[in-house]
Amino acid sequence: MIFLTVGSQLPFDRLTKSVDAWSSANPNIEVFGQIGRSTYIPRYMKYSETLNPLEYQSMIDACEIIISHVGMGTIISALDLGKPLLVMPRRAENGEVRNNHQFSTIKFVKQYKLIEIANDESEISDLLDKMIVRYKSVAMGPEHLEVSPELVDKINNFINS
Repeated sequence: MIFLTVGSQLPFDRLTKSVDAWSSANPNIEVFGQIGRSTYIPRYMKYSETLNPLEYQSMIDACEIIISHVGMGTIISALDLGKPLLVMPRRAENGEVRNNHQFSTIKFVKQYKLIEIANDESEISDLLDKMIVRYKSVAMGPEHLEVSPELVDKINNFINS
């Protein structure tokens, strides 16, 4: 299962539309989206506006690939669980976020093999196809993760400060 999460504060219609379009071309792969208060209503994937913390954790645990905005909570969860993650930054000029801070975050996380970065919605489909092929036979779990414990500590300290 692929889990799309756009966070709980703002919708991210560009990402939701792109994943729904990919889902229409791949009906044999289950996709579930937590889409926020989106103006776009998915036609090909299951979705919910919000998830409570237990539902969210259940989705994160059950999925094989996570798709998200460049949110630190999701990035930490994916790295912690050893889950492949596809991220796309929100853009301030589109009214998706107040400033372009997610582009700074990308510079910080692009070194990790489990994280793929789509610069815009035109790249979602190809990157997701490549991830499906790359990870379909790979055991997912923290034991396969190549993450510096110092990085996780720095990210956690940054979030908690």
